[in-house]
Amino acid sequence: MAHLEPIVNSNVRAQLTNMRTVIGAIDPQLLSWFTSTERISPTLTLRPSTASKARKTEHT
Repeated sequence: MAHLEPIVNSNVRAQLTNMRTVIGAIDPQLLSWFTSTERISPTLTLRPSTASKARKTEHT
């Protein structure tokens, strides 16, 4: 993903899965390195789910 590419309306989780698939097909050792250095996964775990956003909207 380019730094200037808009990510607000992107499915970041799907893009990460695609990146892992391509990297793993190129070189399994590279995939191991990528997995150990990327910081997207931990950030995604902190992201509120769509369901929790919907519940907040219902209560306001």
